[in-house]
Amino acid sequence: MSEETTPRVWLRPGLLGLFLVCTTVAGGSSTGAFYANAALQIVACWVIAWSLRDHGLNRLRTPGWLVLCLGGLLAAIIFAQLVPLPADVWSQLPGRQIVVDGFAALGEPLAALPLTLALDETIFGLLKFLPAAAAFVIAAKLSGPALQGSLPWAILFCAVLAVVVGLAQVFLGPETPLYLYEFTNRGQPVGFMANANHQATLLVMALPFGALIISRLASETSDASLNLGLAAIVWVLLAIIVLGVLMAGSVAGYALLAPSLLLSILIGRGRSSGRVTTLAILGVSVGLAVMGAIVASSPRLAGLGATSLTDDYLSRPDTYRRTLEAIEETMPAGTGLGSFQAVFPAYEDPAEVTTTYMNHAHNDYLEFALEMGVAGIVLIVAMLIWFLWRAVIIWSADTGQGSGLRKAASVALLLVIAHSAVDYPLRTAAISALAGLCLGLMAARAEPSSRRAAEQGERPKHVVI
Repeated sequence: MSEETTPRVWLRPGLLGLFLVCTTVAGGSSTGAFYANAALQIVACWVIAWSLRDHGLNRLRTPGWLVLCLGGLLAAIIFAQLVPLPADVWSQLPGRQIVVDGFAALGEPLAALPLTLALDETIFGLLKFLPAAAAFVIAAKLSGPALQGSLPWAILFCAVLAVVVGLAQVFLGPETPLYLYEFTNRGQPVGFMANANHQATLLVMALPFGALIISRLASETSDASLNLGLAAIVWVLLAIIVLGVLMAGSVAGYALLAPSLLLSILIGRGRSSGRVTTLAILGVSVGLAVMGAIVASSPRLAGLGATSLTDDYLSRPDTYRRTLEAIEETMPAGTGLGSFQAVFPAYEDPAEVTTTYMNHAHNDYLEFALEMGVAGIVLIVAMLIWFLWRAVIIWSADTGQGSGLRKAASVALLLVIAHSAVDYPLRTAAISALAGLCLGLMAARAEPSSRRAAEQGERPKHVVI
């Protein structure tokens, strides 16, 4: 059966879009909403099984297999952290003296324990990879044309919906039930997230996909008036998303907005001239200035974006120093996935401890290095090398169908990679699923473009998936 008549060709992109909506709405917290995250993980298992029913993973090419190998290695390391070790083994690992002292204080002999210092959190941390894995598998198996139509619209819809909810939160007040989590930035437009920084990340990741829609509409000639109207709608939606970023009050969001817009312009310009691109950049700059003035002058939005960058106790710089100290003392084994919250208090100053506590290092590279040890550092480096390799190919040599989609995915993934240096966006199901989708798109098979196939005397291939 051909791609044109196979129901699954239409079901898989729709399923992926629906799955993204579900993760956006229910996956906005890294620590809260246990049952919502558990439901997403169960759905992710079903999505993975359903998408592997036909042909398994045989559509994956080398880039996809490399990602799967790295993911399998990560899972193997995490499982190894759960295996009980003899007392004379784990007690010799760096950073375990505090546990040994605990047994001594209780007058109990040392027992067999796993490498991880937070067993439950390590198990939950492993399960949190499932939404990203589900999005990756579907995206990597589908070709560009199968996703080109619906997927960018689904991402744009999720972002705009998040902005609308955020606006309602600001204007209805801090006590509105629209805040979905107990621990959240009340008074700020966080949308479906618990953290305003993560709201900003989600929004800037959506911008290149909106630019892709505009590029596609500009290149189609079937119904110019309809395409012009749709493009105008998309421009309005993009303006709403940019306004949402400005309102979110995230310094990181402000920093990521400029590269997101500039790279989105490169995606959206299509075959336009350099003059059109220059005008677009000027228009975006003027629009940002106007929206920034609105945000700064509105009494309803007073105080948004006021983030302290001082080096106070448990500020980001202070937290980074303490995390680096913990990394140095626990290398090479690490402390176990998800163990940061249990380990970090040992490196705080008892004289300055208050009711405030650090749930994450606010630098996912440092936190992952602490939890996963040398193996985690190797995995981070390998994944960054994979990303750079694929990004260079996609932007320099990829001209097949869906190349614009792969470029948009590379931009979105670049933004979340950058934000992870000052926060932990990938520990939320909403952003990790979108990042998994982008990984899948970057690893997907590039089908030859219709024009190139015609020049070569070939018919575009329709693949059974």
